[in-house]
Amino acid sequence: MKTFEARNMKFNIKFIPSLGSYRVFDGKRLMAPVNRFLESVEARGLSICTARAYAFDLVFLFRWLALGEKAVGDLTQADLQNFLKFQVKAGGRAQINQSTTYNL
Repeated sequence: MKTFEARNMKFNIKFIPSLGSYRVFDGKRLMAPVNRFLESVEARGLSICTARAYAFDLVFLFRWLALGEKAVGDLTQADLQNFLKFQVKAGGRAQINQSTTYNL
């Protein structure tokens, strides 16, 4: 599994009309492992709103990783707890879904 270096990446989400779903990009490049996860969410029959929420959560995580110049593959439990604290301070809702952390 390829890990992504977070530094110098500009993460965003786009709705792809031909797919009828959302995808995560690093600038103009699709982030394949992240989007495979979103495809699995859709394949499980979860709503497009759920897939969109996952996409935004993942973009927020990648942006946070970029602040600390850390790769996804190097995340520890303590890092995820720090991310949740950061998310709450930023006004977000602190939530980690086990399937998100497992599938990435």
